[in-house]
Amino acid sequence: MVQSQLWDKIKTILPGFIQGLTKKQMMDTFKSKVSHEYTSISIDGSAFDSTQRSELMEVADNCFWDIVYSDILRILEFNEFEHPELSTSNLVNDAKIYNHYMFTKLEGYNGPEWSLEMLKSYYATIPKHQHTEEPHKSWV
Repeated sequence: MVQSQLWDKIKTILPGFIQGLTKKQMMDTFKSKVSHEYTSISIDGSAFDSTQRSELMEVADNCFWDIVYSDILRILEFNEFEHPELSTSNLVNDAKIYNHYMFTKLEGYNGPEWSLEMLKSYYATIPKHQHTEEPHKSWV
């Protein structure tokens, strides 16, 4: 009860605060945060992870993954993974990729047409029964 009385006050301080919104109000808030550039979306406010530069991540993170590579391999071998070398290599190589596409359905959104690379990622990522004819019109 006390929390619900504070929501209006919190919303004056943090306009993006979504507690107590209707589904329509929440979707409108999310849609207003979506960029047509598809570079970075962070609705939590801090945006820490989404504002790091990939060059800095490559310098720091790649060094980290190279250091822990042998530790990961030992862990997988100890746990009797069928192909520990391949699994370690795949995990570390994927962790070193800093540009990934993530999709979510957002009805009523009508973004610009997607590049071939983005379409390929969509078809590879989203289950076939969820595909739409023009994904840029309902997926972000």
